[in-house]
Amino acid sequence: MIELKGISKTFNKGTANENQLLNDFNLTIRKNEFTLIVGSNGSGKSTLLNLLAGTIIPDSGQILIDEKDISSVKDFRRSKWIARIFQDPLSGTAPELSILENFRLASIRTHSKLLFIGTDRKFKDQIREKIAELGLGLENKLDQSMGSLSGGQRQALTILMATSDDTRLLLLDEPVAALDPKTATTIMKLANEIIRKSNLTAIMVTHSMRDVMEYGDRLIMLKNGKIDRDLSGSDKKKVQLNDLYDWFGE
Repeated sequence: MIELKGISKTFNKGTANENQLLNDFNLTIRKNEFTLIVGSNGSGKSTLLNLLAGTIIPDSGQILIDEKDISSVKDFRRSKWIARIFQDPLSGTAPELSILENFRLASIRTHSKLLFIGTDRKFKDQIREKIAELGLGLENKLDQSMGSLSGGQRQALTILMATSDDTRLLLLDEPVAALDPKTATTIMKLANEIIRKSNLTAIMVTHSMRDVMEYGDRLIMLKNGKIDRDLSGSDKKKVQLNDLYDWFGE
């Protein structure tokens, strides 16, 4: 379970550009829940993901994962449990390295930094088997550089790398916004399948109304750093496209 308790965050404090994004913000994300976050620019979506990832630290309040306070834990230490997918398919990967080498780096993320993980035959066979399940025909191209792949291929592999091993929380920051509509649909279906199959807790920020309608167990709309709407179960399933447009227009 993910808990944010009394979180406050102000940027440029004490200056003319002071901006309080969150104030006494509270949110609980249940285990294995796939939550979608929507809201206009400046509503606090990115701040929320950055706080969870550890790239920024709250001014006050607590962030807990399974009752463990990680509020002041550095982002590189949180990476053992928290994985993040960015909008840019190249973010979070080493484009000059091969597919296999990128998977090796991902494996090191979830293990002790003192543990050496090589790319021996056993490791290579394991990665080949995982990639084959994507159905993209990349399992026999493990030596190909990550940067030479299409955006959709890179994002698919990034999702697979991010959800390996001991990942407890997957953060998706508009993961298909940079892709063409057809590829975006394919990648979202893949992400949803992996999240469900792995029983992951996932939080996705999106501007896609189509994805809001189709995916997730829960929908949260942020407005001015506060939760404006919080719908789950049958209430989320009842949401229509016109409802979303009306809420954004309020």
